[in-house]
Parts: sequence; structure tokens; C-alpha cells
Amino acid sequence: MKPSISDFLTLIFVAFILLLADRYLRIEGFSNPRQCGVDMPSCMNGTRCINGYCKSDNPPALGRTLLPVFP
Repeated sequence: MKPSISDFLTLIFVAFILLLADRYLRIEGFSNPRQCGVDMPSCMNGTRCINGYCKSDNPPALGRTLLPVFP
């Protein structure tokens, strides 16, 4: 099977759409709207400024379980 120009253009178009979707999701979809730092508002109680974003001081922890856990 010999590749044609239309196959090549379709591949370029799909790659371009995937690149745009990747950039959009990185910028809009997963960004934290609460930023802090120099010339920005400070964080609320219970959070602190870490790398320009307000993060909680409490470390993440798993909830209690009914499964038996032995040390």
C-alpha cells in the first residue's frame, strides 16, 4: 500500500488537533486558580504558598478501613 498525500495531510491534521488539545488541557483544565506570591494575594488560613500556589499544610492520608492491619 503506497501512502498518499491525503493520508499525510490527515496525519498532520490529527497531530495538530492533539497538540492543541494538550495545550488547552494543560493551561485551562488542570491549572489551580488560587495563586500566591509577590504582588499577588496571600493564602487563606490552613494553607501556605508553595511554588506559587496555595497548598494545604496537612499531608494527604488514607481513610480508616475495616480490614485487619497488623504492624
